Amino acid sequence: VRLGRHGFTDLLALVVAFVATCFLGVVEGMLLAIVVSLVEFVWKSLFPQISELHRSPGSLHYAPAEVEEPEPFQVVQGMLDRRMSRDQRKLVRSPSSLRATVKVFRFEAPLWFANAVNLSDLLLSELKGVALRGVVLDMSTVPWMDSTAANILKKSLVIAGE
Repeated sequence: VRLGRHGFTDLLALVVAFVATCFLGVVEGMLLAIVVSLVEFVWKSLFPQISELHRSPGSLHYAPAEVEEPEPFQVVQGMLDRRMSRDQRKLVRSPSSLRATVKVFRFEAPLWFANAVNLSDLLLSELKGVALRGVVLDMSTVPWMDSTAANILKKSLVIAGE
């Protein structure tokens, strides 16, 4: 039951393993569960999560739009606000029109030849759609990148520069 809270795919793999083991036998059930897990792994690798990050109001902290800011950060930010001058506070709380001209994206998987095209397509569509001043890529959750993905990303940046 707790697996359902962490993700539907984990719960699906558990149910498939249980049902297949009950009706097909131990070896066949485990083989089917392994196949389902491998398909899930490949699917998540090919189509990773790409989140658009937004700045939390009154801070320099960026998070996905649906995530609320934690309470301790707000307390610390309030303490910093008292120490900032009025001009510094204006920089932190920039107008929404300025925020809308720069988009921040976080790619949340290893970047390799099979999924680099997804990121490239997203970047090019975002740059063509609206008059943006820039796009920021948060690659802090990318543990590694292969050379093909690096070349695809480089070509995308060249196309975007034109």
